[in-house]
Formats: sequence, C-alpha cells, structure tokens
Amino acid sequence: PYTTLFRSLLRDAPFSVVDGPGLRGRDSLRGAIAWTVDLLGESEKRLLAWLSVFRGGVCYRAVEHMWSEAGESSDGLIDVLDRAVDSSLLHRVSGTEDRYAMLEPIRLFFVEQLRTSQEEPASENALARWCLAEAKRLDQLLGGAESVATVGTLEAERPNMRAALAWQHSRQDAQSVLELTIALSWFWTLRGDLNEGREALLLAIDPEDAGAPRQRAMALNRLAGMTRMQGDFTAAQTWYEQARL
Repeated sequence: PYTTLFRSLLRDAPFSVVDGPGLRGRDSLRGAIAWTVDLLGESEKRLLAWLSVFRGGVCYRAVEHMWSEAGESSDGLIDVLDRAVDSSLLHRVSGTEDRYAMLEPIRLFFVEQLRTSQEEPASENALARWCLAEAKRLDQLLGGAESVATVGTLEAERPNMRAALAWQHSRQDAQSVLELTIALSWFWTLRGDLNEGREALLLAIDPEDAGAPRQRAMALNRLAGMTRMQGDFTAAQTWYEQARL
C-alpha cells in the first residue's frame, strides 16, 4: 500500500529527504520511512536491516544466507519476507522471479539501524562470505554452456561484489581479497572490464604474504593476461615471469 507514497516522495518537490524545522512525521521522506517501519514486526525490521548491506539487490538464496548468519531460523522466513515486500520497503525486481531490492533512501535508513544495533560488522561479514562463495560458484560456470547467463548473474551482483571487496580491504583480510579477486577475474575479462580487473588484482597481490603460492601464481597469471590484452606486452611478460617463480 505504500509503493505510491515512497515513489511520490522521491519525485515531488514539497517533500524533503531529511527531517528538519517545520517537517514532522510523514512530511519528510525519512519520517515516512520511519512511520512505515514502526508498523512492522521485529523480524521484518531485522531482516530488512541485514539485507541493507546489499547494494545491487539480493536473490532469495542470499536472503536465506543472511537470515542464517543473523542467527535466525529459516522457519517462517518466506512469511517474513512477504510481509517486508507488502510494506513496500522491499520490492521484487522487475523481470526476475526471486530478486529483491530497496530504494536507496530506504536502504540507507536501515544501514543506520544496523549501526545503531552494532550489527553492521556481522552483516557486512555475512555479505562478504556470500559474495566469495557465489563468485567461486559462478566462476566454475564461465566458459561453459551457461556462460552467458552466468555473466548476466555476475553483472547483477557486481555492486555487491565491489562492496564485499571494499569491506575485505577495510578489514585487511588479504586472503579473502585475493580469493574473491581471482574468482571475479574471468568475469572482468569476458566483460572487457580490464582496468577494473587489473586494479583489483594489483591490490590483491600487494601484500606479499597473501595467499598460497598457487593462488598468487594464478592471480599473477590472470593479471598478465589482462595486461597483454591491453597491449602492454612488457608488463605482461614481467607478470608471467613472476607467476612462474
């Protein structure tokens, strides 16, 4: 019942994104969001808060993962998710069967709730674990019969993968950074995103003690391949030689 309300708040000039003098309750976008959130149960509020760390929408399998990481039982999850959708704080992504997203002001509202509850690190770690497992799973499908669909799936997950990498870097989790970067490297290559891939790989191999020798060799080899594709053959040769060490 609130979909029209939120979209009009984003569109119409008389409304403000933040509260302030002369703005109370539903007269501000934040007030409208808070008013709707107050109508929800605690389960719906917590689910939406944990899902707010996803920047590019979230598929149902990821919802299940996050709910488990939050320490909640999977029993009744579908009902909790449906009530969140009914509130219009979460919406189904058009053209998909099981992907959900939040309007950005709503997502940011729940990010604040996460910080207040001190659950932001736990939820960001859960996102990072999801992205690493999903990237590895999808990497195995690239180059096969499902390659086109897999690239599309990874494209949809790109904002989440970037968020996971940024979080891992902020936690100085060099091993996870290296693993996720390797898992995404073929996707970047197939998409022609060579600058993004090279930058990510260079950052991933910067800590000299990150990863086992085989992992570092794989990262260096893929970095060399991207560099060669961009015509920088001298640098590519350097990376290939380091990969053999």
